[in-house]
Amino acid sequence: MHAANPDTPLSDFGFRRNDRFSYIYDMGDYWKHEIRVEAVLDADPKKPYPVCTGGAGACPPEDCGGPEGYLARRDEANGYDAWQDLEALALFGQDLLDRHDTGRTLEGLALDDLEYVLDRMKAREPYLEASFSRRDVNTQLRDGHHRELTPVVGGYFDVVSSAMGSGVVEAGQASIICGTWSINQVFSAAPVVDPGVFMVAGFGKARFVNIEASATSAANLEWYVREFIERGEHHDDPFGYCNARVAENTPAADDPYFHPFLYGSGQGAEYRAGFYGIAGWHSEGHMLRALFEGVMFEHRRHIEVLRSAGVEFNSAVLSGGGSRSPIWPQMFADGLGVPVTVAEAQETGALGAAIGAGLGVGLFADYEAGIAAMTRSRASFTPDAAMQSHYDQRYSRYLQLSEAMKVLWTQS
Repeated sequence: MHAANPDTPLSDFGFRRNDRFSYIYDMGDYWKHEIRVEAVLDADPKKPYPVCTGGAGACPPEDCGGPEGYLARRDEANGYDAWQDLEALALFGQDLLDRHDTGRTLEGLALDDLEYVLDRMKAREPYLEASFSRRDVNTQLRDGHHRELTPVVGGYFDVVSSAMGSGVVEAGQASIICGTWSINQVFSAAPVVDPGVFMVAGFGKARFVNIEASATSAANLEWYVREFIERGEHHDDPFGYCNARVAENTPAADDPYFHPFLYGSGQGAEYRAGFYGIAGWHSEGHMLRALFEGVMFEHRRHIEVLRSAGVEFNSAVLSGGGSRSPIWPQMFADGLGVPVTVAEAQETGALGAAIGAGLGVGLFADYEAGIAAMTRSRASFTPDAAMQSHYDQRYSRYLQLSEAMKVLWTQS
């Protein structure tokens, strides 16, 4: 059980004497306090709460780098450099007295050096030993200083944020990110419990994201562009060139196949990429279509893992660099057999984070309201029945080819 609300009393946790719990302050510096319950007493109606009964030392300054940073700076505040600065200050004072006694002017006095030394000494002050004052602490508690909090929205990370920035957050909605990684995620009110699923993330009450992912998506096209189109030189529109080559060819049953395993696979690090079934009449456009198709097929394989675990959805929102292609969105709709929407925003991760911030400061009542206000779709694609049948047959052969290649991959 956890709480991140100053209005949540410790009594809600049902602690007993000698129970232990952790309190984390500042998720950046990560001050983790280990606390033991020494006694559970009845509240005195005549006393304000919370109340401090004792302590020692001084509270570390804000943004000092956590426990490690604080200890390092405290050591430095009492270390060699600090004594050097005290010595420099003493020498400056002696020089000033000598000038006064001998009637010399202040010309040539190292005032800049003095200012630098004083700045360094002032910066060390918060890290020097300081006495504890229970009265001061209780005064701050009575004044409500402990409630002066900055709203923090946490629990989700980049791909979940990207899903929300594309308009996905409700249970049963799917987000597909065709980027460096193949991200395939479906939101649900309860987590899927299946060891075959890559991961499940939770970011709120009854808000879970079931995720299947691997580095098998548009990074393959980036590699092709870098190695075979740009070749160390500048190209005005390399991805537009690739899309144009794919569009020149009509899909056929004997098109080449491609495994998008340039960087391994979630099924095994030994997996490797490759083109298969190339004939003399195949052009660069056929090769690129195979690459586009292979990326989509691996997304489909991930989605089938989710579906076999009980995750259901009947439409998806596509985002990531691949969603900007005029080829891939329709290919995803045909290959997955579901309507696909493309988000208007290109930087969906940043937009999702902004929606979360809006919720944190009270601009939106919930995530759904924020998404309704801040996201829009750019285009929608419905499956073509003929192409769906075409991809179904080729996907079956794609999987057969993967099985056949396992023997070679595991031996190399």
